[in-house]
Amino acid sequence: MRAARAGRTSVADLAPDAAAALTVLVLSWPMWRWGGYGLARDMVFTPRHPLDADAIGMGSTLPRAVPLDAVLGVLTTVIDGAVVFRLAVGGVLLLAGFGAHRMLRDQPVSARVLVAVLATWNPFVVERLALGQWALLASYASLWWLLPALRRVLDGDARALAAVVLWGWLGSLTPTGGVLMVLVTAATCLLRRRTPRRWLPLVLVLLGQLPWVLPGLLAGSGGTSDPAAVTDFAARAERPGGALLTLLGTGGTWSRFTVPPSLGGALGFVLTAAVAGVLLGGGREVWRRMPGLVVAGALGFVLASLAHLPGGDDLLVQVVAHVPGGGLLRDGQKWLVPYVMVVVLCAGRTLARVSERLGRADVDVARLLTGVAALVPLLLLPDAASRTWAALRPVTMPPDLVHAVAVLDRAPASAGAVVTLPWASYRQLSWGNPLSVADPLPRWAAREVVVSDALRTPSGLLHGEDRRAGRVGAALRAPDPSAALTRLGVGFALVYRDQPGSAVIGGIPLVRGPTVALYRLPGRVVTQPDLHPSLLVGAVAAADLAWGAILVGCLVASAVAARRRTGSPRDPRSPAPEHC
Repeated sequence: MRAARAGRTSVADLAPDAAAALTVLVLSWPMWRWGGYGLARDMVFTPRHPLDADAIGMGSTLPRAVPLDAVLGVLTTVIDGAVVFRLAVGGVLLLAGFGAHRMLRDQPVSARVLVAVLATWNPFVVERLALGQWALLASYASLWWLLPALRRVLDGDARALAAVVLWGWLGSLTPTGGVLMVLVTAATCLLRRRTPRRWLPLVLVLLGQLPWVLPGLLAGSGGTSDPAAVTDFAARAERPGGALLTLLGTGGTWSRFTVPPSLGGALGFVLTAAVAGVLLGGGREVWRRMPGLVVAGALGFVLASLAHLPGGDDLLVQVVAHVPGGGLLRDGQKWLVPYVMVVVLCAGRTLARVSERLGRADVDVARLLTGVAALVPLLLLPDAASRTWAALRPVTMPPDLVHAVAVLDRAPASAGAVVTLPWASYRQLSWGNPLSVADPLPRWAAREVVVSDALRTPSGLLHGEDRRAGRVGAALRAPDPSAALTRLGVGFALVYRDQPGSAVIGGIPLVRGPTVALYRLPGRVVTQPDLHPSLLVGAVAAADLAWGAILVGCLVASAVAARRRTGSPRDPRSPAPEHC
């Protein structure tokens, strides 16, 4: 009898898993169709990610991609970046779809199929993927698995602590993801009735933030941002009705170029109405079962819309300008992550009620609903892939750039850093993806690379946060830029020849190809003092190593625990698993 039940469970899982996998395949088709590296907007995958001071947050910039850069550095020492690109992006999307429908194990297959598809085929995921922000989506995907682990721990299952660490720390690959993990965990623990382990999961998730908190405290790089960014990165209305209505429909990214055109028309209003309907239809049940997620979703919605609330814009300007790390708040829509999860679960709960009623009236109609459920997100957002395909089309690195990186890596450390020209943070490469992309050299060359971190937006140029980049930018405007650069410890200049405004800087040409030229600057390079004492850098590196070792250990422990749960009958004395 138990074997039969297990068989039925596996069949019930097959349809939602297949729906999730097919959805991910459609959204990410170009990266499976063509070879190469992901190189579009904020997504930069190169053959080998460097393991340097910037990777652990001890460079001259704020630790915005910590410990993500270190993780990529470790992975690309053994796996080519092209493979890591597909594993990372594809894996994140699959984790979201698989994890979402497993939170509705006790619901009809039609509801689970809808949730499996909707978890990835929604405006938020599509727009963020089109921006290349797969690491933010890693936090979103991890939360689908963190929440069940939290509930098991709070129900008395100490074995789930490894899963809490695994998913809570994986979701904290960036500071934004870490804040989201802490927010959801804190809300879940706070609203849970008192138990002996009530705050233990929160403590563990907080410890997972050390890789970016320590550099932020020790590096002393300032931590404040240009307040003008508040307006440029605020959530944006995608159709008439204002930004709040757009956010209600889970859209509202700051970049209009990542928005599927259908969201600006009648389908956008239909989608928003559908979201409002499922919130009303399933909100009470989701609140009853997961109040912490609902509270976190409400707080996330407020943060996302803060720039459009009375006094919110002024408050954000003050926080971004004067509070270290306040720049995290400037991109409003990204805080919708827990709200999007609430919407997805409410959609599943609403369809479950409809499916149960139809099933009592006509079994065949209920079965037909399973197929229809998978199509609903696609019908409401039919052109989602038009934006994700543009960002996920892989790029082949040009041979002259590959050669230039090899030359830089072979040169002695005393030869100095390299500056990339023209002086800009994002480039539109003729040989790469048609979309603009962050300069790939800092995430490829083992040598220190100095690039501009000022952002050009429709409202003007936003000042950067990297003090070293500011000094190099000033040196480039000097009467003799080569001499000024060598005094700052810069010994090389790499020029992207296909860029508007590219100029040849004086020096000895080392590589001169059709797309890039590498020059050795004349004169003696003045050795620069270390930015931070080696003791501090070593302490942060040791903390990162411990973080990684614990994460790998929890991965193994969680895998063993999951295998035991599926391979043995549940102890009748243990608490029954709850699902959303």
